[in-house]
Amino acid sequence: PGRSPPPPGSQRGGPSQRGPGGRNGSRGPGASGRGRSGRGGSGRGGGGRQSGRGRQSGRGRSGQGGRGRGGNSQQQQKMYPPGTKKLADGTIVDKDGTPLGPDGKPLEKNQLYQDLEETGAWGEITRSEKIGAGIILGLLAIGAVLGVVFGVVVKPNPIVEVPGTVSPTASPTTSDYYAYELIKQASPDVEWPDDPTRLLGSSEDANAPSQHKGAEFILYQDTVDAKPGSLMFLQRYALHVFFSETNGNGWVKSDNWPTGPDVCEFHGVMCDYTKTEVVKLVMSENGLSGMIPYEIVSLEKLLEIDVFNNQLAGRLPYKAILDHPRLSTLDVQSNLLTGIIPVELDKSNLVDFLIKDSGITGNVPANLCQSMDLIFTDCAVNRCAATGACLQTCQGPNCGG
Repeated sequence: PGRSPPPPGSQRGGPSQRGPGGRNGSRGPGASGRGRSGRGGSGRGGGGRQSGRGRQSGRGRSGQGGRGRGGNSQQQQKMYPPGTKKLADGTIVDKDGTPLGPDGKPLEKNQLYQDLEETGAWGEITRSEKIGAGIILGLLAIGAVLGVVFGVVVKPNPIVEVPGTVSPTASPTTSDYYAYELIKQASPDVEWPDDPTRLLGSSEDANAPSQHKGAEFILYQDTVDAKPGSLMFLQRYALHVFFSETNGNGWVKSDNWPTGPDVCEFHGVMCDYTKTEVVKLVMSENGLSGMIPYEIVSLEKLLEIDVFNNQLAGRLPYKAILDHPRLSTLDVQSNLLTGIIPVELDKSNLVDFLIKDSGITGNVPANLCQSMDLIFTDCAVNRCAATGACLQTCQGPNCGG
């Protein structure tokens, strides 16, 4: 039962031995590798088998056929057929040039490519490949149908050409027409073309009305996104017209007028606490000429206009003063105005009316003498029509006595 010494020939690198027949003899032709012996003293060497239940100690590594490591390279070489060679790129091929795999067998090639290589034509495609190709073609057909439906059947409404339009450089939109209508309402006494695109080029036309120039700017040039109908939209239009009508290019100061992005940053413009609504125009001694336009009515929150000591000429826009919902103070002293004060002015919201040295002639209607808090006039030409009093002090009911 104990371990016996290794049998003869089990030493490392020893020659192979062939034992006598039967279970006790070694059958492998190679030298012994890992010798094993059983109770009968038999050993296993060179890949042969020996009977016995026990294991003999001692492991020889030699020969070709056993489990010894010395036989690997020769065994690997025998896996490839005669004439095998290794190419420069590491590919192993047989004598016919066919690539071989690690097991020494030719590498399999896709049948389609093999047919192409041998016959010059593609081979038969498989059933699964036919199904895949059919699915792809079906999807392409569905895409083409959907393209026709959405590209042709569901097509946009045609653009209706506005009568009188001759090759406009800009196509008016529904929003443009809405904005255009608002502008025309803000300037009711101006003659307007039917097509707003006819306004293009007004800024370069010296004879174009100031309202056309303002409309062209608001509709086609303004970079501020002021929505039609909003207070900002009408304020920007009204101030643009005011600039043109009072010769803004000749003003002493005209910072940010008339196209700046923030009207509250225009010189002489004062806004409320929200910084969005114009409440005052303070343009005294600033070189204004021409006349205050009717479009000041679109400055709906405006409370005061101060144009003291300028060169404004002509009649005051009394219609604008009457139509304005909030204007309460108007200072036009020291200008070149003409005309008389209409009786209807008592229906306005004015409470402070300063016209001394303005050029306005005639007496102040009696009803105005009582309804206004302050009427500052030139006593040589403007007195209260009822009493003949010189109106240079507070005369109205809110003066405190």
